[in-house]
Amino acid sequence: MADWRDVPCDPWPGATTTNGYGKRKYRGKDTTAHRAEWTEHHGEIPDGLMVCHRCDNRPCREIAHLFLGTCADNLRDMADKGRSTWGERNNTTKLTTAQVDEIRAAARNGASQRALGRQYGVCKSTIGYLIRAETWRHWPERV
Repeated sequence: MADWRDVPCDPWPGATTTNGYGKRKYRGKDTTAHRAEWTEHHGEIPDGLMVCHRCDNRPCREIAHLFLGTCADNLRDMADKGRSTWGERNNTTKLTTAQVDEIRAAARNGASQRALGRQYGVCKSTIGYLIRAETWRHWPERV
């Protein structure tokens, strides 16, 4: 079977949504072109799933470029492709990936959250969120 990258995008030639997705009527209702295309080829989209683009081209309706996934799958796909603004790519972050590694290592070795917060110029709750991976979830623990 050919790789999806070997198949060119098939952009919707009509109207688009404000977010750039192809917009059309399907079964009497307004929907996006890629969702209608999926439904025509594979049937109804199960609850809790969305039609995602491998190609990241919003107006594309090429069936080989589409896959079903959860919102989390779609976000993971975005992060895997480097299109997210997590970590250092987020313009509001105060820490670098190297500092995150240092903080987590220091915490494992007994450093207090308060001391680490002072050292890195952030509050202790920020350190706690980071240690528990409530923030920087995309950045794996380094051993």
